[in-house]
Amino acid sequence: SLAFTDDYALDLINAQEAWDITQGDSSVIIAISDQNFSIIHEEIVGKVHYYDSTNTAPQTHGTAVAVTAAGNTNNGLGKSSIGYNSELALYQMSFNSLLLATYSNYRVINVSWASGCYVNPYVQEVVDEVYENGSIIVAAAGNGGTCGGAWNLVYPAACNHVISVTGIGSNDNHENVAGDSLTTFQHNSDVDISAPGILIPLTIGPGSYVTSSGTSFSAPLVSGTIALMLAVDTCLTFEDIETILYSTAENIDALNPQYAGLIGSGRLDAGAALAMTSTYLSCGGGSQPVGAFNPGENESTAGLDDIEDGKQIEINVFPNPSNVGSSINIQSNHVIVSCEITNINGELIDILSPNTNKVIVSSLPQGVYFAKINLEGGATTTKRIIVV
Repeated sequence: SLAFTDDYALDLINAQEAWDITQGDSSVIIAISDQNFSIIHEEIVGKVHYYDSTNTAPQTHGTAVAVTAAGNTNNGLGKSSIGYNSELALYQMSFNSLLLATYSNYRVINVSWASGCYVNPYVQEVVDEVYENGSIIVAAAGNGGTCGGAWNLVYPAACNHVISVTGIGSNDNHENVAGDSLTTFQHNSDVDISAPGILIPLTIGPGSYVTSSGTSFSAPLVSGTIALMLAVDTCLTFEDIETILYSTAENIDALNPQYAGLIGSGRLDAGAALAMTSTYLSCGGGSQPVGAFNPGENESTAGLDDIEDGKQIEINVFPNPSNVGSSINIQSNHVIVSCEITNINGELIDILSPNTNKVIVSSLPQGVYFAKINLEGGATTTKRIIVV
């Protein structure tokens, strides 16, 4: 590496031992929801599976996070990245982006940002949607001053079904300055695991390599490790990944007695996690892949089991997901009375008049929508529409 001949963060999590088992697979794509990204960066070129070109936010933070997770590795430039051959999908910093990412079948979603300091039912609903769809959210726990103090909960990291990552230094130290409790990252009951986050090697732009601190950079080390795990065993569920990560983490409570029980199960050990993954054999257990939904949890229906003329009612939505600018067809083998389109917040977007058995939804902006379809005879169904 031209910029960093040593990278304590990768050494501390035993990256080489993980890479001895797998260097990942380009079919495993890590979605990064962040400010913006330099897609011309030497460590990102060739890695981008998806990029939202409408993103105009500053590029430094997102670039650092993305490269930490899965930048180009062993290319004689800059720095290596734990995710190695994993690829990247680069989204804006929003909860809508998390939904778009999961419905694009990306298994790992990195969230190195905070949305609030209190429980928000809407935020938890989005997180649950992502979880039920088979994607794993990894989030930064917070930087100590976040939400008014290191002991306070930060969201979405503190949501259910999120892996919350706090930071430590090169000696597994949670305090940046020994004995100074004001120089820590977040530590609380909802932190799940620790990973290097104090003065770790980063890149913030083409040719620009620095060291900096933050749980923003701890989280992608975990996300990249999960991508390696999925390259070995595609059937791993959220619970499988939690079990492996937490049981193989290096317990560092004795080194940080003041924070025992508040910095998760321990410090990430990618090498040990990959070793366990290689013998875990979850694929024999019938785990559901992304997209294998339980319709009862994802679509509401009423009366659709009614049979008319010996024929069960069918509803087809296509193309779905659709591209921005495309029209979407909703067809039924039964007469459609009306169709209401709402956004993810439940706000009514449009009421459409059908042509007997068919409704055409005009092009929608990028996002996730719901179509409530009312059929002759009183049957109704709600279908999810994804525009990417």
